[in-house]
Amino acid sequence: MIQESEGDWESKVFHEFDPQIDQWVALKTLARWEKKIAKELSILEIPVFLPTIKQRTKYLSKTSEANIPLFSCYIFTSTEHFLGNKLISPFTRAKISKVLRPDNPQKLKTELLDLRNLLCSHELVQEKVFGKPGDKVRIVRGPLTGTEGTILRLKPNQKILVLEVGLLGRKLILEIGEELLARVV
Repeated sequence: MIQESEGDWESKVFHEFDPQIDQWVALKTLARWEKKIAKELSILEIPVFLPTIKQRTKYLSKTSEANIPLFSCYIFTSTEHFLGNKLISPFTRAKISKVLRPDNPQKLKTELLDLRNLLCSHELVQEKVFGKPGDKVRIVRGPLTGTEGTILRLKPNQKILVLEVGLLGRKLILEIGEELLARVV
C-alpha cells in the first residue's frame, strides 16, 4: 500500500474547502491535535478546513519548514457531516474540547472562503515576528551573547530584527535573527 506524504495530505485538506457547504462549525481541539483530527475527519470523508502557514525555524546551520495551523487549537468542518456522525471515534471526540456553532453561519462561510483565497494567493500572511520596535532584548547565542539592545525595526519575512546595541561606548546598528534573542523583563 502506498501512503501519501504528510505534505500531500495537508495540501489536500487545505484545498478541499467546499464552498457548496453552507453550515460550518469550529472545533476547538486540544493543543497540537489540529492536524491529527483534521486527517481523521478527512479519511472519513468529512469536509474539513485547516488553514496553515509556513513556519521556518533555523537551528545553527539548518533551516526547517513546517506548516502550522493559522489558528492554534481550531479546525473547521461541515456541521451536517460532523454532528451526530457515529463514524468519528471516541478517541478523536475526546481530543475536541468544544464544538462552536456560529451565530451567523453565512458570515463564517464567507470569512473562511476569504481566508482560503487569501492564503492561496500568498498575500500578506506571515508569522508574527518576535517583539516590536522599542522592546528591550538580550542576545542569547552567538558572538555577542549577553549584549542587550533595543529593537528598531522588524523584517518579518526574513525573521530578522534591526537592533541598536551599545558596544565599547558606541551605539551600533545590527541585523540579527530572532532565534538568537530573548526578551529582557
